[in-house]
Amino acid sequence: APRSRRSGRAMRNLARTRLPEALVLLAALVTRVWRLDYHSFWFDESVSMTWARSAADYTWDVTLQLVKDKHPPAYYLLLHFWRELLKPFGLGSNDVALRLLGSLLGVLTVLGVLVLVKRLSGRPTALLAGGLVALSPALVWYSQELRMFQPATTALVWAACCLMMATRTVRRGRRIGWWVGMVAAFTLALYSY
Repeated sequence: APRSRRSGRAMRNLARTRLPEALVLLAALVTRVWRLDYHSFWFDESVSMTWARSAADYTWDVTLQLVKDKHPPAYYLLLHFWRELLKPFGLGSNDVALRLLGSLLGVLTVLGVLVLVKRLSGRPTALLAGGLVALSPALVWYSQELRMFQPATTALVWAACCLMMATRTVRRGRRIGWWVGMVAAFTLALYSY
């Protein structure tokens, strides 16, 4: 009986920590950065790089019209500024460093799922949902591509989180903040894909 009490106490202590969520996020990170250099850029990723190398104002003007490219400018601009951030380190053309942006956004997607599902259905369900999203082959694949699918997904998940918080928050100031966050996230998703 004392041993079962100790193991029960250990489980309760573990449940109070954020270790399970941290492990889900770690799994998301590991699956998304593993073998980022496995493939070289393919045609669509090269298109993304062409826009990322262009001046930001040119990319905005041209892609917003959806004439030269069928995708709006938000992702291309995000990639442009990510590339600029990497340049001083000599990584502005490095496949792995450039693809890391999508991988990090993929981890943010998993975090958003954890937050959203925990508030809606509780922690055990959130851990299950977060684990499934963390290990989803399709979501891992798109996190490793230099394309706009992952940023759009991340923005949609966080828009859903903001919407849920806006409808459940009592304080007016915070509620307005959540509504603004929802509009911003939906706009980012819309202008990414």
